[in-house]
Amino acid sequence: MKTMFVFLLAAFAAACSVPGPREPDRYFVLDAGAAQAAKPRSGASLVVAPTSASSFYDTQDIAYSRAPGVRAYYQFNRWTERPQRSIHAQLASRLEAGAPGGGLRLNTHLEEIYHDASEQPGAD
Repeated sequence: MKTMFVFLLAAFAAACSVPGPREPDRYFVLDAGAAQAAKPRSGASLVVAPTSASSFYDTQDIAYSRAPGVRAYYQFNRWTERPQRSIHAQLASRLEAGAPGGGLRLNTHLEEIYHDASEQPGAD
């Protein structure tokens, strides 16, 4: 009897671990839209330093919040690249285009980036 119970318990555990249909992973691009062509400038230029990020947001996982002060990561949704890299690339392409060497330096830091899902359908 004990052997039969152990066998049924093992069979039940194996049946629960069989993977079923799963939602496919989705990847999102963080994009500010098309940049306008910059005209060459004379004088001081602007160098855009790499954007730093808070450690929780230094990932490709997309964070969300359903309550103030609470954050979690979506299970199947990710950025195509880390947000601070995308922000840096977009800033640099807009601000450094056509500028001569030397001059000013812009330092940026990503404090938070998350989907506010406290209300339906949520706010970006």
